[in-house]
Amino acid sequence: MRTPVSRLAAAKPLAITRVLDAPRILVFRAWTEREHLVNWWGQPKGATMPYCRGDVRVGGGLHFRVNLPDGNVVWGKSVYREIVEPERVVLLDYFSDEHGNIVEPPPGLPKESVITATFVERDGRTTVTVEHAGAEQASKENQAAYQQGWGESLDRMAEDLAKAPTREVAITRVFDAPRELVFKAWTDAGHMAQWWGPKMFTNPVCEVDARPGGTIYIVMRAPDGVEYPMRGVFLEVVEPERIVFTAVAQDKDGNALLEAHTVVSFAQQGSETKLTVHQRAVGLAPLAPQMLAGMEAGWTQSLERLADLISTNGTRKEATLVGDREIAATRVFDAPRELVWKVWTEPEHIGQWWGPKGFTTTTHAMELKPGGVWRFVMHGPDRDYQNKITYLEVVKPERLVYRHGGDKEVEPVNFQVTVIFTEQGGKTRIDMRMVFPSANARDYVVKTYGAVEGLNQTLGRLEEYLGARALS
Repeated sequence: MRTPVSRLAAAKPLAITRVLDAPRILVFRAWTEREHLVNWWGQPKGATMPYCRGDVRVGGGLHFRVNLPDGNVVWGKSVYREIVEPERVVLLDYFSDEHGNIVEPPPGLPKESVITATFVERDGRTTVTVEHAGAEQASKENQAAYQQGWGESLDRMAEDLAKAPTREVAITRVFDAPRELVFKAWTDAGHMAQWWGPKMFTNPVCEVDARPGGTIYIVMRAPDGVEYPMRGVFLEVVEPERIVFTAVAQDKDGNALLEAHTVVSFAQQGSETKLTVHQRAVGLAPLAPQMLAGMEAGWTQSLERLADLISTNGTRKEATLVGDREIAATRVFDAPRELVWKVWTEPEHIGQWWGPKGFTTTTHAMELKPGGVWRFVMHGPDRDYQNKITYLEVVKPERLVYRHGGDKEVEPVNFQVTVIFTEQGGKTRIDMRMVFPSANARDYVVKTYGAVEGLNQTLGRLEEYLGARALS
């Protein structure tokens, strides 16, 4: 940007446009974060920036030194006048001395330049338009030098952006359901909350405004309770054919971890729907490579959950084996969520329905909090069964996570259970998933205790108990 010029000439402000193979948020950061600016700002080919200090904010600025390839040294100062994340940056550019004082420019150069950069994203790529007001005062020859300087600087910015870790995945899945139903599962917040994210994740917050320009905001909660917010914008919504959206995964403090551009297409194949997800993501933080590595597995598990939701239409009554280590069940109860939570978490109620038919349950202790323990005995037709549950997560009235087993004096079983309570128009949907440490552990429980049929009967007894309370 600081190419020596000699004469003034009236002309339109210099404008240069470049399409960069990077998402807008990353390009914006290249203009506003010092660790990126030192790699390209004001630096034609062969130049370096050994010094750069400052505060990138409106009213703040940078003081920097550029060593040019011909051996000359240029000190500069930039003051940010406007910062609109991630759309626009406006700054004032000056020559300075080594102390940061603004000085007179070389002959024929403006004392002050106004540089405006705008960023427009499309299909995961960003068009940058730079307008340099002040460069038009140079002669045609020196305007060309400005043009070359900006071109070489933007080349260097592109090289810096290319260092960011990226990954693309494409996954195709065929669902035994009409296209309209599959499309709805992607655009209705109530449906999306039930399948989005890897296995054992839940979505306590799911807000979806499925229209061009509408937003998507999902907070995924991992089994350990850690939450992962995601904010995005829909670029295209063509019902029931295609969805395109961008999204930024954040940490709990709102810092961007990665940005993804996702295209979802829906093709009708007879009575089935072929779904294709194509996602391109770029890392924005040190944690990003780990997240990028798990993209394909995460999408695979999400789509498995979607298939499960669609196949049951949210009302499956039978427990089933999932994969080689899980048992899952879904049931919709004709009762409000607060009541279902209450009878699941209070000893005087849970003893009335817990366990298969013919069983009764005696509670010795129940402390409903993370780290709390429920000790109980299930009295079966043949013998008593000592049990211990340790609560890992208690989010009233949404979610229970607990570990079953763990002591020598109880039954020799160990597995983790997640129970999700979802309000559905005055009714309550229960999603229950039991995860075992190994396939052998699950098979042992299935064969020894009849776990699948036992779970079916237990949920059936809960349904009867809730029905009786509704009539009383």
